[in-house]
Amino acid sequence: VKVYDAAGAFRRAVPTGGNLTGITVRARGELYVSDSVGGRVTVYSAAGAFLRACGVYGDNPGELTQAAGVAVRGDGVIFVVDAFQSRLNVYSPACQFLGNLGGYGAGSGMLNIPVDAAIDASGRLMVTNFENGRLEVFQFPAFVPTACPGDADCDGMPDWWEVAHGFNPNDPS
Repeated sequence: VKVYDAAGAFRRAVPTGGNLTGITVRARGELYVSDSVGGRVTVYSAAGAFLRACGVYGDNPGELTQAAGVAVRGDGVIFVVDAFQSRLNVYSPACQFLGNLGGYGAGSGMLNIPVDAAIDASGRLMVTNFENGRLEVFQFPAFVPTACPGDADCDGMPDWWEVAHGFNPNDPS
């Protein structure tokens, strides 16, 4: 992944490897990159340092066969499209598997080759449903994280690191 500033000047490269199929950036500059070959989403800091990875290759719950689009909700919950399994894997901000959305089919809320995901201003998850020829919309209650020792906002970054780098350890965004 190559990073450019607002004027278009090259700033740095983030060595991600794999087959990149989806990307999103959070307000702090954290970069979430999905890798369809490696079956994971890798999270990098704004400076390009590896922070954590969500998922592994496979077809069991929590695993990804063909990671595609990725979206991150305001509370840090991560949604990863698995195009081959026709579902979304849902991970906590610390990359713990929480469950799946969708599943193969043509009915409401079912997916057939989902490709990408995005979250709108009201917190709804939008998923492109390629073979069904429509956009699926998921609405759900906010995620309430469990206690994370040493990480008040459960975003996967220790409080000491956030304070040292000028971030609010109580704000996961």
